[in-house]
Amino acid sequence: MQRVLLLFLCLIFLGSITACNFSSSNSPKKIYTDGGLDLPIPPEGYRWAIFPKIKYAMLRPVEWHETHSPANGSFTGSVSKEDVRKEGKFRTGASVTLIDNIRKRSGATPTEFMLAWARAEREKEGVEVIRVDPVMDFGSFKKEIHRVKFTGSEGYPILVHKVFQSFDELDQVYIVYFECPAKEWDRNEKIWRTIFNGFFKYGK
Repeated sequence: MQRVLLLFLCLIFLGSITACNFSSSNSPKKIYTDGGLDLPIPPEGYRWAIFPKIKYAMLRPVEWHETHSPANGSFTGSVSKEDVRKEGKFRTGASVTLIDNIRKRSGATPTEFMLAWARAEREKEGVEVIRVDPVMDFGSFKKEIHRVKFTGSEGYPILVHKVFQSFDELDQVYIVYFECPAKEWDRNEKIWRTIFNGFFKYGK
Protein backbone atom coordinates (compact mmCIF):
# COMPACT_ATOMS: atom_id res chain seq x y z
CA MET A 1 0.00 0.00 0.00
CA GLN A 2 2.84 2.39 0.90
CA ARG A 3 4.56 1.74 -2.47
CA VAL A 4 1.27 2.36 -4.33
CA LEU A 5 0.77 5.65 -2.46
CA LEU A 6 4.35 6.72 -3.18
CA LEU A 7 4.02 5.94 -6.89
CA PHE A 8 0.70 7.82 -6.96
CA LEU A 9 2.29 10.91 -5.40
CA CYS A 10 5.14 10.72 -7.90
CA LEU A 11 2.70 10.58 -10.81
CA ILE A 12 0.85 13.62 -9.43
CA PHE A 13 4.13 15.56 -9.43
CA LEU A 14 4.89 14.30 -12.95
CA GLY A 15 1.62 15.74 -14.15
CA SER A 16 2.09 19.10 -12.45
CA ILE A 17 5.73 19.76 -13.47
CA THR A 18 6.36 18.92 -16.98
CA ALA A 19 26.21 17.47 -8.15
CA CYS A 20 29.01 19.05 -8.58
CA ASN A 21 30.29 17.69 -11.84
CA PHE A 22 32.22 20.46 -13.60
CA SER A 23 34.74 19.09 -16.09
CA SER A 24 38.35 19.32 -14.92
CA SER A 25 39.35 20.34 -18.45
CA ASN A 26 37.83 23.79 -17.90
CA SER A 27 39.98 26.73 -16.85
CA PRO A 28 40.55 26.94 -13.07
CA LYS A 29 40.18 30.72 -13.17
CA LYS A 30 37.18 32.21 -11.39
CA ILE A 31 34.71 34.90 -12.34
CA TYR A 32 32.50 37.02 -10.13
CA THR A 33 28.86 36.62 -11.03
CA ASP A 34 25.60 38.21 -9.94
CA GLY A 35 24.87 37.31 -6.35
CA GLY A 36 28.55 37.09 -5.44
CA LEU A 37 28.97 33.51 -6.60
CA ASP A 38 32.41 32.46 -7.86
CA LEU A 39 32.24 30.06 -10.80
CA PRO A 40 34.71 28.64 -13.32
CA ILE A 41 35.00 30.54 -16.59
CA PRO A 42 32.49 28.85 -18.92
CA PRO A 43 33.56 27.24 -22.22
CA GLU A 44 33.53 29.49 -25.28
CA GLY A 45 29.99 30.11 -26.48
CA TYR A 46 28.43 29.38 -23.07
CA ARG A 47 27.43 31.33 -20.00
CA TRP A 48 26.17 30.38 -16.55
CA ALA A 49 22.48 30.26 -15.75
CA ILE A 50 22.10 30.76 -12.00
CA PHE A 51 18.91 29.87 -10.12
CA PRO A 52 19.31 31.42 -6.63
CA LYS A 53 15.91 30.13 -5.48
CA ILE A 54 17.25 26.56 -5.51
CA LYS A 55 21.00 27.35 -5.34
CA TYR A 56 21.75 25.67 -8.63
CA ALA A 57 23.88 26.69 -11.58
CA MET A 58 24.08 25.22 -15.07
CA LEU A 59 25.72 26.12 -18.36
CA ARG A 60 23.77 27.31 -21.38
CA PRO A 61 24.66 28.43 -24.91
CA VAL A 62 24.83 32.23 -24.96
CA GLU A 63 22.00 32.51 -27.50
CA TRP A 64 19.63 30.30 -25.49
CA HIS A 65 16.90 31.54 -23.17
CA GLU A 66 16.62 31.23 -19.40
CA THR A 67 13.37 30.69 -17.48
CA HIS A 68 12.62 30.70 -13.74
CA SER A 69 9.33 28.93 -12.85
CA PRO A 70 8.27 28.71 -9.18
CA ALA A 71 5.39 26.40 -8.31
CA ASN A 72 3.68 25.06 -5.20
CA GLY A 73 6.36 23.11 -3.35
CA SER A 74 8.79 23.08 -6.24
CA PHE A 75 10.85 25.27 -8.56
CA THR A 76 12.01 24.68 -12.14
CA GLY A 77 14.80 26.56 -13.87
CA SER A 78 15.21 26.02 -17.61
CA VAL A 79 17.62 26.88 -20.40
CA SER A 80 16.26 26.40 -23.88
CA LYS A 81 16.71 27.07 -27.56
CA GLU A 82 13.14 28.35 -27.75
CA ASP A 83 11.80 31.27 -25.69
CA VAL A 84 9.38 29.66 -23.24
CA ARG A 85 7.88 33.05 -22.35
CA LYS A 86 6.75 33.49 -25.95
CA GLU A 87 6.02 29.91 -27.00
CA GLY A 88 4.88 28.45 -23.68
CA LYS A 89 7.25 25.46 -23.91
CA PHE A 90 10.49 24.34 -25.49
CA ARG A 91 11.46 21.59 -27.92
CA THR A 92 15.18 21.59 -27.13
CA GLY A 93 16.55 22.46 -23.73
CA ALA A 94 17.47 21.50 -20.18
CA SER A 95 15.71 21.98 -16.86
CA VAL A 96 16.43 21.54 -13.18
CA THR A 97 13.55 20.97 -10.76
CA LEU A 98 13.71 21.04 -6.97
CA ILE A 99 11.09 19.18 -4.92
CA ASP A 100 11.28 20.08 -1.24
CA ASN A 101 9.86 18.69 2.02
CA ILE A 102 9.73 15.16 0.64
CA ARG A 103 9.03 13.38 3.94
CA LYS A 104 6.08 15.64 4.75
CA ARG A 105 4.62 15.26 1.27
CA SER A 106 5.08 11.52 0.75
CA GLY A 107 6.13 9.87 3.99
CA ALA A 108 9.19 8.56 2.14
CA THR A 109 12.84 9.51 2.26
CA PRO A 110 14.12 11.59 -0.69
CA THR A 111 16.00 8.54 -2.02
CA GLU A 112 12.87 6.36 -1.85
CA PHE A 113 10.88 9.10 -3.52
CA MET A 114 13.51 9.58 -6.24
CA LEU A 115 13.64 5.87 -7.08
CA ALA A 116 9.85 5.60 -7.17
CA TRP A 117 9.58 8.67 -9.42
CA ALA A 118 12.20 7.34 -11.84
CA ARG A 119 10.59 3.90 -11.93
CA ALA A 120 7.15 5.41 -12.55
CA GLU A 121 8.50 7.38 -15.52
CA ARG A 122 10.05 4.28 -17.08
CA GLU A 123 6.88 2.24 -16.58
CA LYS A 124 4.55 4.73 -18.26
CA GLU A 125 2.79 3.42 -21.35
CA GLY A 126 4.59 4.21 -24.59
CA VAL A 127 7.96 4.90 -22.95
CA GLU A 128 11.00 3.14 -24.41
CA VAL A 129 13.86 2.81 -21.94
CA ILE A 130 17.20 3.51 -23.66
CA ARG A 131 19.50 3.54 -20.64
CA VAL A 132 19.41 3.08 -16.87
CA ASP A 133 22.54 3.52 -14.74
CA PRO A 134 22.92 1.96 -11.28
CA VAL A 135 22.30 4.26 -8.33
CA MET A 136 25.50 6.03 -7.29
CA ASP A 137 26.17 7.02 -3.67
CA PHE A 138 28.28 10.19 -3.20
CA GLY A 139 27.80 10.38 0.57
CA SER A 140 25.84 13.63 0.79
CA PHE A 141 23.54 12.61 -2.07
CA LYS A 142 22.60 9.71 -4.31
CA LYS A 143 22.19 9.84 -8.07
CA GLU A 144 20.40 7.82 -10.72
CA ILE A 145 20.50 8.42 -14.49
CA HIS A 146 18.17 7.21 -17.19
CA ARG A 147 17.36 8.02 -20.80
CA VAL A 148 13.93 7.39 -22.30
CA LYS A 149 12.16 7.87 -25.62
CA PHE A 150 8.48 8.55 -26.19
CA THR A 151 6.15 10.26 -28.64
CA GLY A 152 5.23 13.76 -27.52
CA SER A 153 1.94 15.60 -27.83
CA GLU A 154 3.00 17.03 -31.19
CA GLY A 155 3.41 13.55 -32.65
CA TYR A 156 7.19 13.18 -32.99
CA PRO A 157 9.61 11.04 -30.91
CA ILE A 158 11.41 12.80 -28.05
CA LEU A 159 14.56 11.73 -26.21
CA VAL A 160 15.02 12.72 -22.57
CA HIS A 161 18.26 12.25 -20.62
CA LYS A 162 17.54 12.68 -16.92
CA VAL A 163 19.66 12.86 -13.76
CA PHE A 164 17.94 12.35 -10.40
CA GLN A 165 19.65 13.48 -7.19
CA SER A 166 18.37 12.79 -3.67
CA PHE A 167 19.64 14.70 -0.62
CA ASP A 168 18.29 12.82 2.40
CA GLU A 169 19.67 15.24 5.01
CA LEU A 170 18.19 18.26 3.20
CA ASP A 171 14.91 16.43 2.47
CA GLN A 172 15.19 17.38 -1.21
CA VAL A 173 15.19 15.82 -4.67
CA TYR A 174 16.69 17.53 -7.73
CA ILE A 175 15.85 16.40 -11.24
CA VAL A 176 17.99 17.64 -14.12
CA TYR A 177 17.19 16.70 -17.70
CA PHE A 178 17.88 17.50 -21.33
CA GLU A 179 15.32 16.82 -24.04
CA CYS A 180 15.00 17.34 -27.78
CA PRO A 181 13.39 15.68 -30.81
CA ALA A 182 14.95 12.24 -31.24
CA LYS A 183 16.03 13.00 -34.81
CA GLU A 184 18.06 15.98 -33.53
CA TRP A 185 19.77 14.16 -30.63
CA ASP A 186 23.12 13.60 -32.35
CA ARG A 187 23.16 17.20 -33.60
CA ASN A 188 22.73 18.42 -30.01
CA GLU A 189 25.20 15.99 -28.44
CA LYS A 190 27.92 18.56 -27.83
CA ILE A 191 25.44 20.92 -26.17
CA TRP A 192 23.90 18.40 -23.79
CA ARG A 193 27.27 16.95 -22.87
CA THR A 194 28.57 20.45 -22.04
CA ILE A 195 25.49 21.20 -19.94
CA PHE A 196 25.77 17.93 -18.01
CA ASN A 197 29.48 18.45 -17.42
CA GLY A 198 28.78 21.84 -15.87
CA PHE A 199 25.81 21.84 -13.52
CA PHE A 200 25.87 21.80 -9.75
CA LYS A 201 24.17 22.64 -6.50
CA TYR A 202 25.95 25.24 -4.37
CA GLY A 203 25.53 26.13 -0.71
CA LYS A 204 22.95 24.46 1.52
